[in-house]
Amino acid sequence: MLIKITAKKSYIFLISLIFAQNQRANMAKLNVLALCDRLSIKNIKNIINFNVGYVAQKIAEKPALHRFPRRTAQIIINLVLYLRHNYDEDPRGLWEDASSIANLREKIEKLPGFGHHMTETAIFLLVKEYDLNVEDYNESEINRWCHRLQINLIGNPPALPGRQ
Repeated sequence: MLIKITAKKSYIFLISLIFAQNQRANMAKLNVLALCDRLSIKNIKNIINFNVGYVAQKIAEKPALHRFPRRTAQIIINLVLYLRHNYDEDPRGLWEDASSIANLREKIEKLPGFGHHMTETAIFLLVKEYDLNVEDYNESEINRWCHRLQINLIGNPPALPGRQ
């Protein structure tokens, strides 16, 4: 299941999903980059060099990057540590050796801070935005998620049923 995305962008992708819990996706990605700037790091995986309180303080600086800075900081640090220990610091391992969407779902749901909804969002984006190719891909299931999540795709989103 190879897709063209760097390890660094994989971190940004996963952490932007954490930020996106209360903001638009494009703003969530910008906030990950803003957090890197505030911490003076080039790669978000280096966030583990800071304690939770300091990261929370940087998230809370005006303009705040998230309305729950301490919880967000803890989840991000736990996520990076999990990826470090389980995927040799390369988040692409989540999808590169996944044998099916069910297997991918199982792997993503184990990530700190990822529940069912965020897992389905991640799978949807990996398939639709990053062209992840999986054997058991189901177009109707993915499109149903598109409408449920009200995600705007780059390009032309599929028409809602009954509308042209």
